[in-house]
Amino acid sequence: PGLPQPQALHIAVAHPLRTAPEPDQRTLNPEGPLYLWGLRTLRRRGIGWPTGRTISWVAGCVFLFLTTSSGFGMYARAEFSAHMTAHILLSIVVPIFLAMGGPMTLALRALPAAAPADPPGPREWLLEFINNPISRLLTHPAVVGAQFVAGFYLFYLGGMYEELISEHLGHMFMNGFFLVSGYLFFWVIIGVDETPTPVSPRTRFLILLSSMSFHILFGLMLINSQTILAEAWYSDLNLPWIPDLLRDQQVGGGISVAAGEAMLLVVLLALGRRWHSSRGQTRERAHRATADKRAEPRSEKVLQQGPSSN
Repeated sequence: PGLPQPQALHIAVAHPLRTAPEPDQRTLNPEGPLYLWGLRTLRRRGIGWPTGRTISWVAGCVFLFLTTSSGFGMYARAEFSAHMTAHILLSIVVPIFLAMGGPMTLALRALPAAAPADPPGPREWLLEFINNPISRLLTHPAVVGAQFVAGFYLFYLGGMYEELISEHLGHMFMNGFFLVSGYLFFWVIIGVDETPTPVSPRTRFLILLSSMSFHILFGLMLINSQTILAEAWYSDLNLPWIPDLLRDQQVGGGISVAAGEAMLLVVLLALGRRWHSSRGQTRERAHRATADKRAEPRSEKVLQQGPSSN
């Protein structure tokens, strides 16, 4: 239900950038224009903004559009391997780019503060969203790691996948969950915006490494499983270019392991580089503080002696 016939689906594959007709895929993503508005506001005030963050945000928006609003997004409902590719894009690739764009930092710099006599404005609501107890709970390292991994097992191995993939609203729900879950995870792990509760680099490393382990295990379970997920749904489609549903599912498991772990490894290396840089800056500040303390007694001694006479 809600899925085009194989002939129309094949056209979507032949023209992967063609806009798909589903309502959720026709909807324009507002995050791109809002980000550009923030950049324009800062530029008018003469405030700079790192170009790398802008490039990262635009890249995330482009990948999000291609994944959900092109023919590929329509095709992902008909072939498990394509669906798993979309899963990786929405839960890992897009969130990494968006988190590195620093949208909340940009908004806080661009939005004006409300006057004391005025009711709270957008900037105050954003601060409340960031600092409220629910946000602190959702961005707690243990919670953010658990929810990122749990979605894989809950949807695919918990008996929910066929019900969700066979309905358009169910497919929309999965896409939204993967996107939000991935953004929360990578906001805490490598995001530019400050989290409600500070997280040490060591904790980020541990959460990322544990998530990589569970992600590898999930992909291996798909590869080795002899049970076809959503078999009735895919069998009813009877697409001629997918003669072996189990083989296609194994390919999807391989995509999950290879693509997912490659992107997580990139994040691990980037996080390690940031940690090393942060430790270097900390050591430099400590050396400066030590040097200042050693210089203080000498300065006091010189002041007490006064200027030397010739």
